[in-house]
Formats: sequence, C-alpha cells, structure tokens
Amino acid sequence: MRNDNYEPQPGQENLRHLLDIYHRDRKELFDKGRVYGPSWKQRGGVGAFMMLARKWDRLENILRRHEKEYNIFDAIEKTITQQEGVLEQIRDLRNYLALVESEMVERGIVCLPGIAPGQISKGIVSEDK
Repeated sequence: MRNDNYEPQPGQENLRHLLDIYHRDRKELFDKGRVYGPSWKQRGGVGAFMMLARKWDRLENILRRHEKEYNIFDAIEKTITQQEGVLEQIRDLRNYLALVESEMVERGIVCLPGIAPGQISKGIVSEDK
C-alpha cells in the first residue's frame, strides 16, 4: 500500500480515512463492473451525464424531504440503515464520477500526474505507486 505520510491539518482529521474509502470504492467498481459491464457509458457522453444528474436528483430529493432540509450530515445519520439512504447515493455518485474521469484517462484526454495515459490499464504502473 502507498504510504504518503500525509498528516491532516487540525479540523481535517477525517482525511485519514480517504485511502480506506478509495479502496472500498475501487472494489465496488470492479465488482459492479463484472455484473453490469460498461452499461454506464453505453449511451455516450450525454447518457453518462444524465446518469450523474439522476444520482444528484435522487440525493437532492432525499435531502429536500429531510426534516432539517439539506443538512447532509444529519440526513446521513438518519438514513444510514436504509438501502437507498443518503450515504448510498453519495457513494454511487462518487463512483460514477470516478468512472467518467477514468474513461477520459483511458482515452488519453486526461493525464494523471506522473503517469502517462494507458500505463495503469496496461499494468505498467502498479496501484501502489
């Protein structure tokens, strides 16, 4: 595992959990990719955007109906046990956004710092670097 030795600034201790979140997201993306394949992009860029918009709309609708309108922290706490809760929508949206960016990296449109387009998918760069 990569160890960058980043120490969060006071008030940003939540950043310590990012690698765990990224690793869980990566696993979920691969697991869902085996089941659904590239269905998220089968209708092109407009379809991918509409999929993102649908996730945002769902999140916004849940928050709008919540007793403390748009208080995302409170809404997550209140819906944490629900399958279609706020945190589930956030995770889905974040993963779809990652898919869009990774598609642009794969197409050579976007470069990751220090990594040439296509290196990761061809196995030239390990996930630990």
